[in-house]
Amino acid sequence: MRVIGKVLPGLLLLLLLVAQGCAFKQGKPYAEKRDDFVSCDQMQLQSRMSAKDYYERGQLDSAVQAIDDFCDICPSDRYGRHARVLLHAMDGDSLAPFYNRRLLRDLLDRKELGVRDYNYYWYYIPPERNDGFGSFIARLARDHSPNAREGTVDRLLSDCILDDCHDVFQRIQSPAYEGTRIREIYDREISLIRRNEDAAGHFAVYAGGWWPQGNAKSLDWHPVLGAVLGGALDGFHYNLFAEWRAGSAHDPFTVVREDSTIITQRFNGYYVGVQAGRDLFRNNHHQTYLLAGAGLDGFTYGEAIGEGDNRRTESINTIGFHIGAGYRYYLKKHSIRYIGIEGTYHMHSYNREAGPGLEGNSIGVKLLIGWFGNEAVESHLRRYDYNR
Repeated sequence: MRVIGKVLPGLLLLLLLVAQGCAFKQGKPYAEKRDDFVSCDQMQLQSRMSAKDYYERGQLDSAVQAIDDFCDICPSDRYGRHARVLLHAMDGDSLAPFYNRRLLRDLLDRKELGVRDYNYYWYYIPPERNDGFGSFIARLARDHSPNAREGTVDRLLSDCILDDCHDVFQRIQSPAYEGTRIREIYDREISLIRRNEDAAGHFAVYAGGWWPQGNAKSLDWHPVLGAVLGGALDGFHYNLFAEWRAGSAHDPFTVVREDSTIITQRFNGYYVGVQAGRDLFRNNHHQTYLLAGAGLDGFTYGEAIGEGDNRRTESINTIGFHIGAGYRYYLKKHSIRYIGIEGTYHMHSYNREAGPGLEGNSIGVKLLIGWFGNEAVESHLRRYDYNR
């Protein structure tokens, strides 16, 4: 114990020194990054003014060189990105090397901000450092816009700067931009967003009707209420469902069990089980699919009898199967809320327990209100106006 008492304080001191050393190492790159940020910030006035002055004097090549020097040191500066694209476009250069995914994000910000907040959020510079560069970029856009042709990134950027950005992503998806770098960047961004699209949740409630066929017609049709809970993966749907078939039969029907015959109008139906489906087609608003399922299909036809542990309800229970098809209409573009309809054909064998008087299958029709999809993914697709 004496040895431990002497060694333990030394170990604790050693651990403390190691922890401080790790903290220092982790902090050093951050300090270096801050120094880089300050140096970048300090050079903005001079570099911007150089590009602006060269352009106003008609020295386009020098303006391009000045803005390139600025962007090489400060690649994350939004003002520099926009001026660089426009100046190189005016100089007749290929623009592919001079923009990347950040420009796509700029277009998204511009689209979502609207006209009112445009100048403040895009080109606001604190008064102590206001060199008029925001006005200069707007001037570049006005000067270049008449000469920019549709299908080029400089046309998109010019229009966005001049307050026409509401349909920018619809334009990128148009044939005019097929094969362009901005379209490639857009498609790559959409692919990143859609990586988890096929992992979706599903919940719906429904109401409809159930119509027995064959000899089972004597059970009469019944209104149906139910719910579905599940999800989807890679275009396949997996759900649990439960439905209640309510109401008594209009005419008496006959149940034959254990050498006894019961004539009744009482009916309380249910169907509980699992269901799988497969997408056939889906776009922004419409979805069609096939489905199949199985579960406990039955109904009660008599009141509870007996006492205590022997109390039971007279019922018929079978394993039922169904197949069908469905359609969903999504209320908004890239919304997970839908209204839908399903038609199903049910195969059951009530006659095995209730006699030949109930032989036959049935048809079901349901109207659904539900939520199907991945809201996080769909919200991002809405922002980029993606067309499936």
